[in-house]
Amino acid sequence: MALIKEKIPKTWVFPTQFYEKISSAGEDSVNRWTKNVNIFDCSLIIIPVHRPGHWSLVIVSVPEKTITCFNSLGPSTVDQTCADIIMKYLTYEAKARGRSLNTQEWKTEMAKNVTMQNNSIDCGVFVCYYARMVSEGKRCNHPPSVVHGMRLQVAKEVLACKLLPGMVHVIRSILKIIAFVCLAFILL
Repeated sequence: MALIKEKIPKTWVFPTQFYEKISSAGEDSVNRWTKNVNIFDCSLIIIPVHRPGHWSLVIVSVPEKTITCFNSLGPSTVDQTCADIIMKYLTYEAKARGRSLNTQEWKTEMAKNVTMQNNSIDCGVFVCYYARMVSEGKRCNHPPSVVHGMRLQVAKEVLACKLLPGMVHVIRSILKIIAFVCLAFILL
């Protein structure tokens, strides 16, 4: 996530503890996290959300005044609660900066037509995938197998400390693996 923040201008990425802290201890508990940045000057605000046993993602588009929840298991009522908490936080943050925020102008939505996980372990990879695609202005509707291939890409990017070329790199890696498996099967 930090690599996205470095590469994509006007993007703010909250730490993974942010949502848990704000939902349990309130807005005052996180006010120091934006002490040196005005999040309303950002185009995108990326918020990883951890709930027991599952990760999801909230993307705030400041220019479009939208809060979008991405859940790789599908939309749920918990996501709406999450969006409400983020809206309350944005109102608090605006007030702290001497701004007013008309919540009637903002909309919350659950991401639709996005790739869903087909197991119970890949939610973290999907959070990285959604954040990467949205921050690059791309759609989140690749086949699940491509997203599963992102595990390798995420590991390489963490080791390289930089974002590598997008999904083309992942697709090539998957095709190489498939070709290798087919060749091994033929040789057996």
